[in-house]
Amino acid sequence: LQFFTDFSKFVRSHRSECFALLGIVAISFILRLVLISSHPFPWSGDEASIGIEGRRILYGEVTNLFNTGWYGQPNWSFVSTALSIKTFGENLFALRLPSVLSGTFSVFFLYLLTRELFGKRTAFLAGLFLAAFPFHLHFSRIGINNINPSLMICLVLWLIFFAIRKEKILLFALAGIATGLTFYTYVGTRFVLGIAGLVFLYAVVRSRGYIRKHLSHLGIFGLGLFVAIAPMMFFFVDNPDLF
Repeated sequence: LQFFTDFSKFVRSHRSECFALLGIVAISFILRLVLISSHPFPWSGDEASIGIEGRRILYGEVTNLFNTGWYGQPNWSFVSTALSIKTFGENLFALRLPSVLSGTFSVFFLYLLTRELFGKRTAFLAGLFLAAFPFHLHFSRIGINNINPSLMICLVLWLIFFAIRKEKILLFALAGIATGLTFYTYVGTRFVLGIAGLVFLYAVVRSRGYIRKHLSHLGIFGLGLFVAIAPMMFFFVDNPDLF
């Protein structure tokens, strides 16, 4: 309840900024969605493979989501595709829509991260840049998982820096959980775990006695991380070749 109260106050006091952010997100979504079924052309083999994995989940052929499927990627990474196919049918629009959403939310969380570190003006410019950045647009419009690292790196780093500034237990827990969830998507996203560690190392070096003062916060982050990552971590321990 307190969260929603604080959020409502923030929106009222930053109305123009919220409208600007909404505009950037809307532009990002439109640029990624328009003509998604026909451009880029043609339907690639990798897209088809991920579509097949999504269909296998829907048809009950995948009985353990804490396992890996095509190309050693975790089965959870195909769940969004399965849900999209379930909703919109077996077509190219459904296959590419998860990438559209992932790319759009990347812009949103990049704005929040940049605002946390450098202020509103830089965040606005960064959001506009990523909204129309050709490489990001391209991977946001094809039905493969390569776009997901851009979303997870922005989400995780924003949560970590926000938690460090606010010093709230809940934020550290959310940051830990989000960091652990990077092991359930595209393989390259696992590097986010190492980057998160470097951020905390920076905080320790920059602030004398940080570990002693914030041991409970770090412990909550570690607990959230372990709870989120444990199922896939134990699977990879038993199957290091797939990792």
